[in-house]
Amino acid sequence: MKRKWRLIMSLRGTCLKEAFREEGRLRGLPPEKKAEERKKKVLPHVTRYFDLARKRVTEDDTPLNGAIRYGLDEMSHYFLIFDDGRVPMTSNIAEQTCRQIKMLKNNMMFSVSEKGAKVAATILSVIQTSVLNGLNPMKYIEYLMENYEKIKDENTLDAYLPWSVSLPDSVRLTKAEEKEIGEGMKEIEKKNRAE
Repeated sequence: MKRKWRLIMSLRGTCLKEAFREEGRLRGLPPEKKAEERKKKVLPHVTRYFDLARKRVTEDDTPLNGAIRYGLDEMSHYFLIFDDGRVPMTSNIAEQTCRQIKMLKNNMMFSVSEKGAKVAATILSVIQTSVLNGLNPMKYIEYLMENYEKIKDENTLDAYLPWSVSLPDSVRLTKAEEKEIGEGMKEIEKKNRAE
């Protein structure tokens, strides 16, 4: 059993490591171009992984075979990344966001009032959404506060939303800040795995 497990992990390691390396090189491409490039550069590695997994699975009712069969059953969902460049290669962002929501829920239990809990939840939602859209949360919130009077007008609201292309560069994350946030997220992920 251990030998088979090591074999599967080594296959996953080599094939998927290369797939993720190629995916990393595609960062920043428009979705259409990303999907096109994924088919050329990432698909061969992913296909190789699933081919090897198919060869290794047996009829034995072991946890390892169950995991391999589950992966093979879900394969069609995974291949969506090759049709739509907006689909992320992993669900890490969604999983991390869910963990943060769970932590938020736990923290909101200690709010003095319901209104206080709603305000805290709104602020944390703005922070998370700004980070996901490549904004520096502090600078973005400062920008919103400075332009509060303009935001109250529903006709101009869209220009201040976190995904607006008209936001100034001064509220966007610098490369160093992006790296710092990425390292922080890796630390959180490592800590959560340990628990």
